[in-house]
Amino acid sequence: MHNGLRDSDKYHHRLQWEDGWDEVEILDEEPCYRRRLVSEMINIKKQKNSLNLQTDTDGLHKAYIPIINRV
Repeated sequence: MHNGLRDSDKYHHRLQWEDGWDEVEILDEEPCYRRRLVSEMINIKKQKNSLNLQTDTDGLHKAYIPIINRV
Protein backbone atom coordinates (compact mmCIF):
# COMPACT_ATOMS: atom_id res chain seq x y z
CA MET A 1 0.00 0.00 0.00
CA HIS A 2 1.17 3.47 -0.79
CA ASN A 3 -0.49 6.56 0.64
CA GLY A 4 -3.16 4.31 2.16
CA LEU A 5 -4.43 3.05 -1.21
CA ARG A 6 -4.12 -0.47 -2.59
CA ASP A 7 -3.13 -0.82 -6.25
CA SER A 8 -6.67 -1.94 -7.11
CA ASP A 9 -8.02 1.21 -5.43
CA LYS A 10 -5.70 3.33 -7.59
CA TYR A 11 -6.96 1.64 -10.77
CA HIS A 12 -10.55 2.19 -9.71
CA HIS A 13 -9.95 5.86 -8.98
CA ARG A 14 -7.90 6.69 -12.09
CA LEU A 15 -9.70 4.60 -14.68
CA GLN A 16 -13.20 4.40 -13.21
CA TRP A 17 -12.58 0.65 -13.14
CA GLU A 18 -14.98 -1.66 -11.32
CA ASP A 19 -13.68 -4.89 -9.80
CA GLY A 20 -16.84 -6.93 -10.38
CA TRP A 21 -16.89 -8.75 -7.04
CA ASP A 22 -20.65 -9.20 -7.51
CA GLU A 23 -19.98 -11.24 -10.66
CA VAL A 24 -17.65 -13.93 -9.27
CA GLU A 25 -17.52 -17.13 -11.31
CA ILE A 26 -16.20 -20.46 -10.01
CA LEU A 27 -13.97 -21.79 -12.78
CA ASP A 28 -13.22 -25.22 -11.34
CA GLU A 29 -13.83 -27.40 -8.30
CA GLU A 30 -11.11 -29.89 -7.44
CA PRO A 31 -11.00 -31.77 -4.11
CA CYS A 32 -7.38 -32.97 -4.54
CA TYR A 33 -5.00 -30.28 -3.21
CA ARG A 34 -2.20 -30.70 -5.77
CA ARG A 35 -4.59 -30.86 -8.72
CA ARG A 36 -6.37 -27.78 -7.36
CA LEU A 37 -3.07 -25.87 -7.27
CA VAL A 38 -2.37 -26.79 -10.90
CA SER A 39 -5.90 -25.81 -11.89
CA GLU A 40 -5.53 -22.45 -10.13
CA MET A 41 -2.21 -21.78 -11.87
CA ILE A 42 -3.71 -22.62 -15.26
CA ASN A 43 -6.72 -20.38 -14.70
CA ILE A 44 -4.49 -17.52 -13.52
CA LYS A 45 -2.30 -17.87 -16.63
CA LYS A 46 -5.38 -17.83 -18.88
CA GLN A 47 -6.44 -14.40 -17.56
CA LYS A 48 -5.70 -11.64 -20.05
CA ASN A 49 -6.60 -8.58 -17.94
CA SER A 50 -5.56 -9.49 -14.43
CA LEU A 51 -4.35 -7.54 -11.43
CA ASN A 52 -2.68 -10.75 -10.27
CA LEU A 53 1.12 -10.53 -10.47
CA GLN A 54 1.13 -14.24 -11.35
CA THR A 55 3.95 -14.98 -8.91
CA ASP A 56 1.80 -17.81 -7.56
CA THR A 57 2.18 -19.57 -10.92
CA ASP A 58 5.93 -20.03 -10.56
CA GLY A 59 5.35 -23.74 -9.86
CA LEU A 60 3.78 -24.26 -13.28
CA HIS A 61 6.33 -25.77 -15.67
CA LYS A 62 7.03 -23.55 -18.68
CA ALA A 63 6.14 -26.44 -21.02
CA TYR A 64 2.47 -25.85 -20.17
CA ILE A 65 2.44 -22.19 -21.24
CA PRO A 66 2.07 -22.76 -25.04
CA ILE A 67 -0.74 -25.24 -24.38
CA ILE A 68 -2.55 -22.80 -22.09
CA ASN A 69 -2.16 -19.99 -24.61
CA ARG A 70 -3.85 -22.09 -27.32
CA VAL A 71 -6.95 -22.75 -25.19
